[in-house]
Amino acid sequence: MRSPIAAAICLAAIFLLACPAGAFIQTFDTGSAGWGATANNYTAANLVYNSSGGNPGGCISVSLGTNGLASFDSPLSTFGDLTGQTLTVDIRTSATVSTAGGSPVVRFYIGTDSNDYWVATNAARISANTNGAWTTYTVAVNSANFMPWPYQTGTESFAYVAKNAEYLGIYFTSAGTTPSTPSGTAYTFSSYGITGASGTTVSLDNFGTPVSNPVPVPPGVWLLGSGLAAFLPRRIRRARRASR
Repeated sequence: MRSPIAAAICLAAIFLLACPAGAFIQTFDTGSAGWGATANNYTAANLVYNSSGGNPGGCISVSLGTNGLASFDSPLSTFGDLTGQTLTVDIRTSATVSTAGGSPVVRFYIGTDSNDYWVATNAARISANTNGAWTTYTVAVNSANFMPWPYQTGTESFAYVAKNAEYLGIYFTSAGTTPSTPSGTAYTFSSYGITGASGTTVSLDNFGTPVSNPVPVPPGVWLLGSGLAAFLPRRIRRARRASR
């Protein structure tokens, strides 16, 4: 009976290779999970973990003080290869927020190092003002939805950055972008970061990649699996006859 059992285990392992992998949502139900936040003056913002008040469960938040809020930032290398994934996050602003350059918006960002960042385009961003309600922001990770971070010196392609993502989070900017070079190949924001009245909080929950991509299975593995599937019933019948 050992051979049929071993074959069954091998076949199960082959099927597991084809199962979806890579989905991960940070729900903040047990803590802040190492997340940070940056103020408008590029110092650390006072991020707070809340055990309730999320969407649902826990969440993280920043109270807008003198220095405002520029970004929420995930720990390094939490999500890995983002190729073909979809990013999602729930955002809530308790009161109206603003920027110095116009309507405030939320943008995903992805980076591999300090010189290679990509940020969501105008078409792939949402308003930062949620009227006190949780709002879901979702963007497919592809080159059409992201542009190079203004003025950076890196030269890595979007495909490379998405595959080797180490820095990931959301950034608050003004709504529009304008060309920063005569050719229009680089862009800048009229302002970065948001401000609000004293006591205004910005909260974040359910950040991650909700749907996995199937892991490709090499053709040779599928042939091996098919052979085992055909071989296994015969081995089981022989084993039963031998045990009589």
